[in-house]
Amino acid sequence: MKITLADVAKLAGVSPTTVSRVLRGAYNPRPVSEEVQRRVLEAAAKLGYQPNPIAQALSTRRTHILGLVLLSPSQLTHPYSAAIVQGALEVAHRHGYHITLIPTEQWRGALSRDSRILTMTDGIIITTRRSIVPDDLAKVREQVPIVLVQFRFPNNDMPSVHADYRTAAHLVAEHLNQRKVSEIGILWARGVSAHPNKPVLRSVFEEDFLPTLQTLAKEMNIAFDPTTDVRSVAISTDVAAVRREVCQWLKIAQRPAALCVADDFVAGVVLQVAAEKRLKVPDDLAVISLNDLGIAEKLLPPVTALHISPDELGRKAAQALIEWLDEGRLPENFDIAIPPRLIVRASA
Repeated sequence: MKITLADVAKLAGVSPTTVSRVLRGAYNPRPVSEEVQRRVLEAAAKLGYQPNPIAQALSTRRTHILGLVLLSPSQLTHPYSAAIVQGALEVAHRHGYHITLIPTEQWRGALSRDSRILTMTDGIIITTRRSIVPDDLAKVREQVPIVLVQFRFPNNDMPSVHADYRTAAHLVAEHLNQRKVSEIGILWARGVSAHPNKPVLRSVFEEDFLPTLQTLAKEMNIAFDPTTDVRSVAISTDVAAVRREVCQWLKIAQRPAALCVADDFVAGVVLQVAAEKRLKVPDDLAVISLNDLGIAEKLLPPVTALHISPDELGRKAAQALIEWLDEGRLPENFDIAIPPRLIVRASA
């Protein structure tokens, strides 16, 4: 007589659905307790239950496709986004997975009217917070696992892969302290949200870098107050917006002695404005890029930059997601931090 799922469920004292969830061995949004898993596995072994491979494939609906959400297709021309995608692709291909890119416009469509994106992917990596609402993410997670890059979920119950911004703050503060810098300013790219009245994903940069830098600056007698010494633009490639902020900052009497900026693109604009205002870098103004895109070394003067390894962010995110899917194993640490390094050049 053929042993069925119902037979295993009866012997284990659980429902057939629970047996299916245990034997599936893949991602499940409602994990089964170790005790229940033990009973199900013992019952299956005792009865000699063999799952039907075709039925199992249909029930799990595995596609071996990972979705990667980014702001727009044009982001692939940005070295940072391109490196994240490349890193994720390397790991995905090594494990027999493919990557499909999901611009935020498609993401909104998937949530509102067309869920095909969700049903065709086994898991999702999210690299932007534009149009990403935590309530929606919680619903999506009921269908597929999610890993965030450079952001955290409000209650920290979703894996996050990010640069170690606390270490980054130490590297920057210690270097500027050695240069006897008296005041620091920050110009960063905050990202944008299409839902300003709803809670957005938490920026690891905001949560870890800025408070740590403030504490260290106070200890080193360097003037830095996040409420007044931090300015932002929506995206770093908006040259006009960056120029406006830099010009406003450099014309005030108490301008910073050092500017730490979002990335190499912003650093290039700062150097241009500084030259127009006849400020010498680094004598009158030190400049540090907080995201080395491979451009900083080509600027004049070459810019000191924080290398945060975006390709490694992509690799770690894909690895965590695939282990979650293939082994049903959640990351031991939901906060996966990638160590940065400071590359010192002529600008600081």
